[in-house]
Amino acid sequence: RYYSMALTRSVPRSLPDALSSSSTPPKISYDRAKEQHHLYVTALRSVIPTYTLPPVEDHPDCPFVEDTVVAVGNKAVVMRTGAASRRARPTPSDRRWTRLGF
Repeated sequence: RYYSMALTRSVPRSLPDALSSSSTPPKISYDRAKEQHHLYVTALRSVIPTYTLPPVEDHPDCPFVEDTVVAVGNKAVVMRTGAASRRARPTPSDRRWTRLGF
């Protein structure tokens, strides 16, 4: 087994304002995104312990936590995101990482 746990963040109502690389971004349905995210988390939980963080309304892209942290063993590296607007996006606090065993 390669993974010991998964980290997710709930979908904020602001998700339709998330960044897109498309010049004509698709319209995002909050309700559909929330349903799809629930199915994603349910699938993860069926194979691995999953810790879900609350949504952060000021950061529409906040559900995508897997692109900001890489953890191996009990070490975690928090990466800097490429998009300037995502850099203020919160990551779990030191206390949460300690609680999770890192």
